[in-house]
Amino acid sequence: MGLIYGIGIPPAVHFGAICLSKTFALGWPIEPLPAEYVPIEATILTAFFVSSPLSTLARAGAARLLKA
Repeated sequence: MGLIYGIGIPPAVHFGAICLSKTFALGWPIEPLPAEYVPIEATILTAFFVSSPLSTLARAGAARLLKA
């Protein structure tokens, strides 16, 4: 589980910082990613925020089915 957070949190923080600096005039000098890294960050964020919770739900559902 630690590996998931180690991989998923840095892109999430970077994406959040970009959104905050674009929404509010914070003056943060956040550099955008090079163009070839944008799809990689998007894939990691999708896996972290979509796949991770769904796999937890799938494991819980499988455990429930095995009990029945």
